[in-house]
Amino acid sequence: MNLDSIVELFRDAKLNALIPDNKVKGISASGVEGGFYYLFLGLLREKLNGPLIVIEKGILNCENTKNGIKSFFPDRLVFSLYYEGEEVSPEQMWERINALYNDNIVNNSIIVIDSKLLDKRVRAPGQIKNSIVNLNRGDRVDYEALRESIIDAGYTVVSIVRGVGDVSFRGEIVDIFSLYENKPVRIDVFDDKIDSIKEFDIITQRAFKELSSYTIFPIVRMEDEGEIRILDIFSEGTNIVQRETFIEEAEKFNLISVDEGNINFNTLSTNRYFGNWQLFKESILQYRDFDIAMFAESEAEIKRLRELLSEYENIYYFTGKLDKGFISIDKKLAVFSDREIFARKYRRRETRYSEDEVPIDDLYSMEVGEYVVHRDYGIGIYRGLKKININGKDSECLVIYYQGDDKVFVPVERLNLVSRYISDKDTQPQLSSIGTNLWKERKSKVKKALLLLSEELLKLYAEREVKHREPYGEDTYEEKLLESTFEYEETEDQINAIEFIKKKMTDDKVMNVIVVGEVGFGKTEVAIRASMKAVMNGKQVVVLAPTTILAEQHYNKFRERLKEFPVNIGLLSRFVAPKEIKRIVEMVKDGRMDILIGTHKVFNKEVRFANLGLLIIDEEHKFGVKHKEKIKSYKKDVDVIEMTATPIPRTLQMALSGFRDMVKIQTPPTGRMPVITKIIKWNDDVLQDIILREIERGGQVFFLHNRVETIHSVADRVNRILPDMKIAVS
Repeated sequence: MNLDSIVELFRDAKLNALIPDNKVKGISASGVEGGFYYLFLGLLREKLNGPLIVIEKGILNCENTKNGIKSFFPDRLVFSLYYEGEEVSPEQMWERINALYNDNIVNNSIIVIDSKLLDKRVRAPGQIKNSIVNLNRGDRVDYEALRESIIDAGYTVVSIVRGVGDVSFRGEIVDIFSLYENKPVRIDVFDDKIDSIKEFDIITQRAFKELSSYTIFPIVRMEDEGEIRILDIFSEGTNIVQRETFIEEAEKFNLISVDEGNINFNTLSTNRYFGNWQLFKESILQYRDFDIAMFAESEAEIKRLRELLSEYENIYYFTGKLDKGFISIDKKLAVFSDREIFARKYRRRETRYSEDEVPIDDLYSMEVGEYVVHRDYGIGIYRGLKKININGKDSECLVIYYQGDDKVFVPVERLNLVSRYISDKDTQPQLSSIGTNLWKERKSKVKKALLLLSEELLKLYAEREVKHREPYGEDTYEEKLLESTFEYEETEDQINAIEFIKKKMTDDKVMNVIVVGEVGFGKTEVAIRASMKAVMNGKQVVVLAPTTILAEQHYNKFRERLKEFPVNIGLLSRFVAPKEIKRIVEMVKDGRMDILIGTHKVFNKEVRFANLGLLIIDEEHKFGVKHKEKIKSYKKDVDVIEMTATPIPRTLQMALSGFRDMVKIQTPPTGRMPVITKIIKWNDDVLQDIILREIERGGQVFFLHNRVETIHSVADRVNRILPDMKIAVS
């Protein structure tokens, strides 16, 4: 069975009876339940001419419908239109332009529209076409008119262009990153003529490639920016499907109903199992005589499901972001989604920069007044950029001030000599003095200390290198089940990190791996998977955290993920009662405690492990000197995973030198959105819009208030604005 054969089952007499001879007036169907709705929409599009518009309530429903259709019809053009605020991703910009204004694409597509957009005013197709700006090198232009047309096209004026939709005006130079283009350009206008058009690097901001022409496409933001309603764009006779009554009457359009109709497709919704794997396995026994189609979001998840369901012969696996399945009694077909089985959450995927395009700390992100370190001159204060004439050529230089108002000019080409000043102390550093040997002597002392430390570390890692242990076995059933119950889709980097660590654990050499990744990028899940493997092989695990709060967070996360498994997890911190500490210590000693999570309390001499196999350290550089010495004693003969968002230079150098393995998690979780900060006066309408937008996308809202005395009155005020919202005060 393949996707085509599933779809083919429903290209039958019922579908022909529903739409006889492609007549579309008064189409009405019933029995369109669960995920069959998405398959049904794809079939409708095949039978009808022109675009098919589907109206849904809320962003999450729009995305689920789009992904559901694509699960059954991967090659079908499906767009999802909604308004989520001022921050618009390039993908959303593309979808809006194509779905609303590209006639060649619109007529062959399915367009899913959030009901909130029905009353939004958008620009007419003619306005969009008139907003396209074509530029050629050598063209005569009015600079002010060009500036006005770019702003009218919806571009955001910024100081430095960093992404699609940004524009910067400096004198008669225009930096802009147009929709549809891969690189931003720098347009130099001289004497009302386009003197040059050059692509430039988003990181260094340096121009490098000359272009002969460039096209600036308008940005569509869905912010009541036009004069017509969104449905006015579509021609008479356009087919519209709505599950709720958003449009009462529409003589211009053909409204299609999927609630009540003479043609019954006789499908049923599937159950949700909320991660109860045993219940799911028992329930599918009733479909022994059915073909079972199992949809999962990734090939890795399909592989795990195949292993977990290996005893079943009538299951076929497909990749797709299907949020719900369906049962067809007539066709003897049962369709299931991994999201229904494991209560997995969906997150929208946003395009990320490739590794060589990720914005890094550079001269544009340095702030005037911050401390910097020059390799040759020492600690100074960055005072901005200044153009200096060097050998008859103007060169942009960093200005760094030192003691006695001495200053050094560093050409931007030699930016590699300058770094930010980083310290774990809150005190301000002493500025270096130019013309003395103090900085050179200070560097010399540090080098000697580093040599001693290097010798110590070399000895430690040499000892570890010759240590051997019993290799861990292949993944157990419990490990595969744990992976399948992860509620999110793993990122590619997460998968690579997990596979790398597991491979190391099945070797007979003691493991020492650094996992580097930003906060929230999924390092903890990697640690949980490694811990499970250790426990399933009869080993104990200790997880060290530098603070009580972080230890509790890890404890709660580990307990939540491993609650369905026979794994004992304990916490040692200053908030744990002495009686409970004594009980945990006894369990650790006799081997009944599988995973111990804690702060420096773990270093207590009373804590003795029966069979410690894995040490996981979160941000080792935040521990004190004494605790680091204790950690070193642990490290000699157990596997070690160190997790960090900011590896200190020593740790990084050891990884780069080959003394320690390093894996990087650079991919943010799917759908992770940037933080947007705004300062506004209290406005009921604005507040209502912001909160509803977050709730409709499936999120939660934390409302912080700075006074205990008035917190309840503020909650009452919010409740008046949003009477149907559940509000709690803590």
